Amino acid sequence: MFEDRRFDVAVFYPWHGRNIAVHELFSQLQPRAKTVPIVSTGGATLDLIKLIGSKSIATDVRFDFDYISVFHRHMDISVKDAHYNRWKTARP
Repeated sequence: MFEDRRFDVAVFYPWHGRNIAVHELFSQLQPRAKTVPIVSTGGATLDLIKLIGSKSIATDVRFDFDYISVFHRHMDISVKDAHYNRWKTARP
């Protein structure tokens, strides 16, 4: 899956301890991609921080619980993007 296309960003959240294996594979196959571990969720993501090193982790992924905003900031997606508006207005 990681070899099929080029990725710019990978978001990691607690996933039953599999974060480290997935991160290692992703980093090998996508060395230029940005890694965004959502540390504020706790769990297995904290183990990933030990591997990556806490100094390379942005402050907002540690303390911000507004995950949509975090995703927009780290994936360089404008809130004015049509995809954001489509999902926002698609809700019942």
